[in-house]
Amino acid sequence: MASLRGQTIKDYVLGRVLPETPTEDEAEALHQLEAFLEPRIQAAQETAVKKSVRQVFEETHQEMRS
Repeated sequence: MASLRGQTIKDYVLGRVLPETPTEDEAEALHQLEAFLEPRIQAAQETAVKKSVRQVFEETHQEMRS
């Protein structure tokens, strides 16, 4: 089959196992995952620490000394 299409066996197998275009079910699952993750990503970005690791370390070190 691969030789009839001018493909290597590797290309043929990869094309069969990992098709380039997602199926309708895969596209829907991806859409649901994106919808599920989007609010969590936004919340994480809003509450992210705006300090460097060094700043956090120095603050913690100072608190431990007190």
